[in-house]
Amino acid sequence: MNSILEIQHLSKHYFINKEIIEVLKDINFKVKDDEIIAIVGASGCGKSSLLSIISNLLDYTDGKIIYRKPLTFGYMFQSDTLFPWLTVRDNCLLGLKITKKDYPSKEKELDSLLKKYHLDAFKDKYPHNLSGGMRQRVQLIRTILINPDILLLDEPFSALDYQTHLYIADDVYKLVKSNKKAMIIVTHDIEEAVSIADKVIVLSNRPSSIIKEIAINKHNLNPLQFRKTEKFLEYTNEIWELMNNG
Repeated sequence: MNSILEIQHLSKHYFINKEIIEVLKDINFKVKDDEIIAIVGASGCGKSSLLSIISNLLDYTDGKIIYRKPLTFGYMFQSDTLFPWLTVRDNCLLGLKITKKDYPSKEKELDSLLKKYHLDAFKDKYPHNLSGGMRQRVQLIRTILINPDILLLDEPFSALDYQTHLYIADDVYKLVKSNKKAMIIVTHDIEEAVSIADKVIVLSNRPSSIIKEIAINKHNLNPLQFRKTEKFLEYTNEIWELMNNG
């Protein structure tokens, strides 16, 4: 696999009340096509800032980001970004309309995804009619439909109950792999990171630097299968120790 994105010596400072707050310090890693990367670290360490920088939503202070080819990003935020005046169907299609892609040709795919995620009966409803987990699924469908080169997920399953969380995480993994996409997910959930990622990047406390990159060898198991193995526990314990000592 070739790298499609490379982060070199990246740092980020904020200026708050005439004080410099250093959030990210000398971050270096590569993203390969068909690779899932999970970034873990304590709350407030700069994980979300890093995603925003990668997608050009936020400037960085020092360093360099090298895009090996023109890339499109699908960003699924932690907070709810649905428009209350649009139906579920129209919220799902919004990304296609904004990017001016041919959304009529995607209607069959949309219907399939709505059925798959148990939202087909709600397609003409509005966000206030949905639970938090259902709203997250609508955001996921909207992100999938634009067919980005890299999916960026910021704590995407935090609003879901545990069973739905496992099901959708497993499905996202299969979707990304079957379509040979790259994905970067930030999470505080170590088990989630280990189960879904090909590589876990462990960040220190702020100012965050990379403590360690850990390659996860699943032996071709999907996330649900891998959670049942001894190796899953070994990786989880290793990352837990790194975060506690970092």
